[in-house]
Amino acid sequence: MFEIKITAADASRRLDKYLLAYFSKAPRSLIHKLLRKKRIKLNGKRAIGGELLLDGDTIGLYLSQETIAGLRDSELEHSDIGLNVFDTGTSAHSALDAKGRLGYYSILHSLAEIVFEDEHFLIINKPAGMPSHGGMRSDENLKKGHGSTGSINSIGHYRKRGEGEDNHTHLLELVLGYLRQTGAWPPGSTFTPALCNRLDVNTSGLVVCGKNYQAIRAANTLFATPGLVEKEYLAVVDGALYGSATLDGQYSKDAKANTAYIKDEPGGIRAVTKYTSLAVYAGEAVFKADTIPNTDAVSKAGSVSTANVAPASNIRTLLSVYPITGRSHQIRAHLASIGHPLSGDKKYGGKPISQRSKIPFIQMFSGNNLFNENTMLNENNNKNSSPYNNPNSTHYPGQLLHCCRISFPAADGLPYPEGITWETPAKI
Repeated sequence: MFEIKITAADASRRLDKYLLAYFSKAPRSLIHKLLRKKRIKLNGKRAIGGELLLDGDTIGLYLSQETIAGLRDSELEHSDIGLNVFDTGTSAHSALDAKGRLGYYSILHSLAEIVFEDEHFLIINKPAGMPSHGGMRSDENLKKGHGSTGSINSIGHYRKRGEGEDNHTHLLELVLGYLRQTGAWPPGSTFTPALCNRLDVNTSGLVVCGKNYQAIRAANTLFATPGLVEKEYLAVVDGALYGSATLDGQYSKDAKANTAYIKDEPGGIRAVTKYTSLAVYAGEAVFKADTIPNTDAVSKAGSVSTANVAPASNIRTLLSVYPITGRSHQIRAHLASIGHPLSGDKKYGGKPISQRSKIPFIQMFSGNNLFNENTMLNENNNKNSSPYNNPNSTHYPGQLLHCCRISFPAADGLPYPEGITWETPAKI
């Protein structure tokens, strides 16, 4: 007999689902047959498969070693996944190759990028330019028709790259490498840590990674319920936008073009976004939102009375944004729908903005992207004069949007009786 000891990482999983993961080559019918014939027992007793596993449970396998080996995929168990992901002498910026592609680097090796970690969650400050997970294009703002077909909560097949393979790296891959190195995700584990939320490639900020099944299930339940998780973003938009407002519209998305739309007409899915104006930049002047008269949340680009006001096309506003629902590209589409797209967001009509900009709050985003002045990515790999298309441009390659705060309420399955909040400012 061979015994498997259940740890906290697999607690709350159904026995049959655990066995399907453990015996990755076995069909469901065989798993239930082995349970019926008592070739697999739970804590020494017959099991039917629907039992929820507890930390400390023992699964007894009354099978030969040859049978067990034949039903398992041993590639992950014996691989060195994650062991070579980190190069402690490489920074995120220098890890980009001559073409601006993402390579292996130690973005997680520095504790400065890890906002929080306990036995349940790992909270990462993702830089702009990094895909959250496999299936997302690392050049999201660079090609038409891009998109993600991968699952947020699974990695499909995680393995070490071979020679000649695409060297793009995504956040989940680095997270798994980090957890493998620290021993939190040992080789042969039937459970794979997963991301509980996703940020667009060119959006920076907080990403929640669940380190055990119970944490992931609880977090996914919270994220799936509108209004339970409070998420705050810092955003820079084109034009002047004052006051506060709640945007409530009908959402739809063109999957082929990977573009979202917000309309007032019925027929879509409800999307709700709140925002508060923090500061408006006009020429050399920065105005606090509460000092602007007539703050009724209506766009008034160019209406500020001052000798230093720039043309309306150069006015920018810093917003605090709260997405109540969690649709893909929701913030980007919602702000574009009221005539104030995110600065740098070409897909939704945002104007390009230089990393050398003198606007004070623009500099908040300069430390949170993986692109420097010599490795800016381009839209269509052509050489025209557009800042978006010029590979030597010093303009930001994507939208200025940063997830700065996530708050969880108290919830079943999580050890935070008063809830928990994670915060990270955009780097200055």
